Parts: sequence; structure tokens; C-alpha cells
Amino acid sequence: MNALDKFFSDAGRIIRAADRRNPASLRESFDRLSALFAEELARCPGITDDLARETAGFWKGKYGPVLLSPDTAEPDREEAASWAGRVLALFCGGFGAEMDFSPEDWAELQAAVSAEADFLDVQVLSAIMSVFVERGVL
Repeated sequence: MNALDKFFSDAGRIIRAADRRNPASLRESFDRLSALFAEELARCPGITDDLARETAGFWKGKYGPVLLSPDTAEPDREEAASWAGRVLALFCGGFGAEMDFSPEDWAELQAAVSAEADFLDVQVLSAIMSVFVERGVL
């Protein structure tokens, strides 16, 4: 099992373990998933701490309300983990043809990467920018 598969497995387990009737359980699940995402971002070779923090912060703002609400359907909870996994694939390598983001998310990711471009490893930046070009983001 590669690191990305392990992330998806661990994230799915965290989401399924949350008791949606218990706000404390939802908070614990969100905190655990946030920590897992941040840890995995930090492991991506050539990614700056600032880019990792910016991306994790965007994810928290977008998916925090989803994961903390007892009324959120399971597919929406799973999308929160899936989004984080797709970012990891984009930043760490392995972004597949079947992976995608909304236009707004592409714009956010492109802006975050562009802001850190001078500090990213050249090969990593080139790989990420290639995906941006391939997907019509640039």
C-alpha cells in the first residue's frame, strides 16, 4: 500500500468512526482528519510549510462545516477526505486522470502554488504546473 492509499484508508476509517449524534465525536473526527492531512502534506517532498499550511487552512474552511454538522450526508463527508487525498496526489505526485477539482478549487490551488513558486523544489513545481496546464488552469 502506498502513502496515498494509506491516507485514503485512514481518512475513511476516521470518518466512519465518528458518531454523528455526538458533537464531541464529530469534533474529534475533524481534528484527527485535519492532523492526518497536515502530516501528509508535510511529508510531500519539495512542498513548503507555507503552502502546506495555506492548503490545509483552505480545506478546513471548506470542509470544517461539512464534517462538524450532524446533518451532513455520508457522501459529503467522504468528499472531504477525497479532496484532501487529491491535493496530496497533486503535491506529492500521482495525480490521476480521474482526479479533478471544482473551478474554484483549481483557482485556489493555483494561487497558493503561485505564491510559493519561488520556494518550491523546481521538479515539484514543474510537475504541479504541468497538471495545471493539462487541466486548463493556466
